[in-house]
Amino acid sequence: MCLLLRTNTLFLAVLTAVITIVSKFVIRWRGKHLFNPTNFGLVAMMLGTGQVWVSPGQWGSAAFFAFFMACCGGLVVYRAARSDVTYAFLAWHIALRFGRALWLGDPCSIPLHQLQNGALVLFAFS
Repeated sequence: MCLLLRTNTLFLAVLTAVITIVSKFVIRWRGKHLFNPTNFGLVAMMLGTGQVWVSPGQWGSAAFFAFFMACCGGLVVYRAARSDVTYAFLAWHIALRFGRALWLGDPCSIPLHQLQNGALVLFAFS
């Protein structure tokens, strides 16, 4: 969470961490959390305040770093037997990117460029 969160207030950073941890244990269905807790905490704070933002551009678009993160994250997700969540997230994320581009009449090069961001790998495997 701290790799993506940006805020000018220490209190909001701590509150985001608390919401993230609480959501992991409270928002559950059949013993498993429904949302990625990190993403839930970040989105909740971005929607709830105007003082929290995410800076995904800091990760660049280097293919080596994305490959390295995907391999490490993929290993962790595989060992935890939760790859279904990762694949569902990636499928929906890609579908929403291209769906938005089609809705707005944008060329396909825009969502393709957005998918080359290193933060996507970090989100998917966190």
